[in-house]
Amino acid sequence: MSTSPKTASVAVLLPAFNEARALTSTITTLRNLIPHASIVVIDNASTDQTGAIARQLETVVLYESRRGKGYAVQRGFDYVMKNDFECCLLLDADDTYGVENLDESLQLVLDKGIDMVVGTRNMSLATTHFGEVKRMAQFRKGHKLGNKVFVLLHRVLLGGRIDDVLSGWRLLSRRFVASFPGESKGFEIEAQLNSHAAAIGAAIVNVEISYRGRPEGSHSKLNTYVDGYKILRSTVRSFKNDRPQVAFSSFAVPWLLLTLWLVYLPFKTYFESGLVPNLPRLVTGIGTFLIACLLWATGMILERVRQTRVTMLLQHYHSHS
Repeated sequence: MSTSPKTASVAVLLPAFNEARALTSTITTLRNLIPHASIVVIDNASTDQTGAIARQLETVVLYESRRGKGYAVQRGFDYVMKNDFECCLLLDADDTYGVENLDESLQLVLDKGIDMVVGTRNMSLATTHFGEVKRMAQFRKGHKLGNKVFVLLHRVLLGGRIDDVLSGWRLLSRRFVASFPGESKGFEIEAQLNSHAAAIGAAIVNVEISYRGRPEGSHSKLNTYVDGYKILRSTVRSFKNDRPQVAFSSFAVPWLLLTLWLVYLPFKTYFESGLVPNLPRLVTGIGTFLIACLLWATGMILERVRQTRVTMLLQHYHSHS
């Protein structure tokens, strides 16, 4: 029997750090579209009136003292699991993401078995909601380039098919949330959600959503270079953890090439004259070959560890199907 999006048990998670200027508009928009949903604001140690506004609007307010979006998201996930929600919408609280495709997305999760619906930001779809003034969005150059780079890295390293890997708009099934390990601290939480989905083979769908500028006086907390480096590091770490055999075999290739370059001349001279005048070079070549072998063997061992870890994650995943 299918579940109607209008009656489904849905939690909307809004991680919020100093979002007092945007929070009211975000919550108003959500309540007009999905009045039955439980709106949960995770106050991430804000220094403004974020928490007070959330309480005035009669939302569920959780407090996370550890500063960082990853901590706030995991706090929200714990609430989802404790209260038996069927799915949850993870959404930035800055009133920039449109929710016009939410009913369609809920149907995908509730009836089609999709585990994660990712909102692909499209500024050309920016529109007004409930008579508000239209606000044009504009990505910073570093953000726009970084997003393209991370999309490419995700597809090459992890084999994913997500069109907007840094999107803060995610509709997640309960079983996906149950299996998520939650190791991220900050803005790299999206990268970890992506890698987890790839690791367990989760069903993913991309939907286009409108994206508009922040309200006046509201500012992005994302640092282009500092947080970009953290996201890059998280992506590379996921590559090593989720595809260790491929990763370490790739690391071994340069050492094998160096080995061939080092030993070519000693072997060529030996077969021509029977002498080995380049002994130090030959010894170095043997050393680089051993390094390549160790890297390959490490990848094989870690691949076995990965299989065990994924089996445990899948047990959590299927136990909540």
